[in-house]
Parts: sequence; C-alpha cells; structure tokens
Amino acid sequence: MATPLPLSVAIIAKNEAQNLPRCLASVQGWVGEMVVVLNDTTDESEALAREAGAHVHHRPWLNYRDNKNAALDLTTQPWVLAIDADEEVSPALRASIVRRYGSVEAYADALVRDDEAEIEREVNTYVDSYNLTRARHLEEVYRGNRRDGPLLADVDHLDWLLAGGRAGAPADPFDGRTDVFADWGRERARAALASAWSDASRNRLQAYDDEAEVLAAVAGSLRRRGRADLAAVLDSNRAAVLLLRTADQALIDGNGLIDTRDRQGLIERVRSLGD
Repeated sequence: MATPLPLSVAIIAKNEAQNLPRCLASVQGWVGEMVVVLNDTTDESEALAREAGAHVHHRPWLNYRDNKNAALDLTTQPWVLAIDADEEVSPALRASIVRRYGSVEAYADALVRDDEAEIEREVNTYVDSYNLTRARHLEEVYRGNRRDGPLLADVDHLDWLLAGGRAGAPADPFDGRTDVFADWGRERARAALASAWSDASRNRLQAYDDEAEVLAAVAGSLRRRGRADLAAVLDSNRAAVLLLRTADQALIDGNGLIDTRDRQGLIERVRSLGD
C-alpha cells in the first residue's frame, strides 16, 4: 500500500520479545503509526519494537484498563486499533478491509451503517412485537368480555330503587307494607340492582352503553318525579357519553384519530363518524 492508512496501532506489553516482531510485522507499512507501551520489561522488547518502527514508551503497571488507556492517549492518528502483543492482523483481514472499503474512514462508516441497520432491525422487531401485543389487548378490550343483554334488563321496580329503595317511598312495589314478605321482596329487588352493578361490562364499548343506559334510567325516573331540570342535565351527559363511544368505535375500526382544534369541531367530527 503506497499511502499508510490514518490508523494508529496501540500495544501494551511486558517481556513480549517472542511475540512483538510478529505482531508489529502484521501492521507494519500500512498503518500510520505503531505505539508500544512497555511496563517493567527486562527482555529485548524495546529494541525489537524500535527496529520495527514503533514509538516506544515506558509506563508503570497499574491495571489493564488504565495502561491500555495510557497507550491510546499516546496515539496521534484519527483512528486507533488496540491489539495485544500476542495478536496479529492477518493478511487476509487486512486485504479484505482495503479491498472492500479502501480506507479506514470508509471501513468505520460501514461499521456505523451496519450498527444503525442492526439497531433499526431490533427496533422494528420490538415495534412489531408491541403492535401485535397491543392489537391483541385492544381486541380483548373492545371485542371481548361482552355481557349478553342490557345492564338493567333483569332489574324490577327500577324507579323505586333509583329513588332510594326505601319502604313507603313513591313507587314502593309493596305499598309501604312492613311484613316479612314485603321486606323480603324489597331485599330481592335491591339485590337484583346490586347484581346488575357488579355485572357492569369490562368491554370498553359496552361500558359506554352501560353508562348511557344508567343515565337514561335515572333521567326517566327524575322526569316521573317532576324533576325535568335534573333529567335534562343527565340527558346532556348521556349524549356526551354516546359521542365518546362513537369516537372510540371509529378508532378501533381504523378510522384514525380525530384532529380538530375546537370543541364544536370535535362534536361535528364525531357525529359525522356515526352517520
């Protein structure tokens, strides 16, 4: 190779006279710099390293990491290859690098591209796994766990219960009686309502239906007791619940998110999804 690559080779060693010539010969002539850092050496390592053209330095032994970092600090080229004295760069590897990349810069760029591609593959794998898991969870939340029938279908005497369920209250199915059979009947009615509450749906869309059903029932009871003003408030709340259900249904059906800047625009957009 006519022009050495802008690459420093950094080696730390102690009494490696048997290995250094082979190690240095494997990089000699095609790298820009060879740096050898010796510690407590008593053999011919220094002379052999200088003969091969390496820059030789002496440092006391601290530990492998610190001595290796000291060697790296002594290099001057843009790129550094750190190897041990008993290692070597094979001619085949060197030829492959030069043939494929032409320079250390190109080789480094290729490694970065490979790393980025690998990271992208890993991220895509995680994203795909997340999307599949999310889809399964959404399927369970939106499609599964549905209850058969309306929430309050099996509840009798609903007006009386929603008004408090007290003996003698308006719409008391037992006309204020206090005998054992009347008390037992009232307890059964209360238990039926409690059972309905406990059976509230875990399905996301049916949960909207349950809420709308309860609001409609309470609003109807209020009207029959002459409180149309409060019933109107609940009617408005029920309409909002149904709008939210429409938006949620559109999301799971794949119609996308609603992008709007104002409340009225949101309402109109949701209504249009239900048409």
